[in-house]
Amino acid sequence: MTLTGSFTGLAPNTSFTVSETVPGSFVPVGPTTCVTGFAPGGSATCAFTDQAKGQIVVTKQVEGGNGSFTFSLTPGGSSIILSGGAAGTTVTLTGSFTGLAPNTSFTVSETVPGSFVPVGPTTCVTGFAPGGSATCAFTDQAKGQIVVTKNTSGGNAGFTFTLSGAVSATATITTTGTSMSGSGSVTFAGLPPGTFTVSEGSNPDFIPFGSTSCNATVTPGATFTCSFTNFKKAAGFMTGGGQIHNNFSMVANFGGNARGTSGEPATAKGHFNYNRIGLHLNGKVDNVLLVDQFNHTMWFCFTDSKTNNAYTVKWHDQDEPNQGQDTLSLWSGCNPAVLMPPPGSEAGIGPFDRPVEKGNVQWHPPQ
Repeated sequence: MTLTGSFTGLAPNTSFTVSETVPGSFVPVGPTTCVTGFAPGGSATCAFTDQAKGQIVVTKQVEGGNGSFTFSLTPGGSSIILSGGAAGTTVTLTGSFTGLAPNTSFTVSETVPGSFVPVGPTTCVTGFAPGGSATCAFTDQAKGQIVVTKNTSGGNAGFTFTLSGAVSATATITTTGTSMSGSGSVTFAGLPPGTFTVSEGSNPDFIPFGSTSCNATVTPGATFTCSFTNFKKAAGFMTGGGQIHNNFSMVANFGGNARGTSGEPATAKGHFNYNRIGLHLNGKVDNVLLVDQFNHTMWFCFTDSKTNNAYTVKWHDQDEPNQGQDTLSLWSGCNPAVLMPPPGSEAGIGPFDRPVEKGNVQWHPPQ
């Protein structure tokens, strides 16, 4: 837009200076003074141009936590701080650099707090036309953590855990507690959101109960827990026989004995059989997987003599009197990790923690 005004009734052959006072919301383009004059009856023109100032709007998406974020502007040297956010939420914070000259290249730079990681660039180069506005958008995600818990049965010891992924680290847990059970934990903190794997190193005196690795997905600002359990190597000797109802209310009979030291297949001895309508298993005990001396429980494997398929048995001797309190479990494969089949299932083959209704399971002092 062009505006026009005049100074009239002025003397000719005189030097005049016209000066502009520029409003704070504008910047001049060219000189703000004009020196001129004119002959008798003449006219002179002074032309001035101003451009309206603009702004840069900074939007900040904060995921998973609370923080303060500093943004600096170049040129100009000014800065703004945006604060906010909360665990488990995503919020957008907004601030502005105002009163900026148009047709200028500006750089907005973010200083990311140590408890966050940026998603995308931390700088934004932009500009705008006279009276215009530009936007710079930034996103940060709160760092998370993985808590590793360790439980032991039969004693305490040190266990090493390795973290792999965007961050690599190693930590040791030394469990504490009674000779019956121990526990401990360690935290891998300050992790960027992403997928990690926690792996447990071997301990020659203990047998893992379940997986020795944990896949952890850390979301912004969240805590993921990986749990591991180990049984101390121990010798066991158990016998049992009787009748149960499996998970589908079918009557089954079983009998056998098993002895040996967990983790040492060469020490395994014994025999086991299991019978129900449509299924007859019978074979030699060839591996004692785990022995819980304090709870009088043993996990062992046997191989069916007809099919050469391996099976795992878990049996438990409850303190006397034990009518209906001793239990038996049976599943396919030689693996103590198959412990929780879906509700109502038999893990593909047998019962799961079913009470012994006729007969019993008996724990014996190791021989």
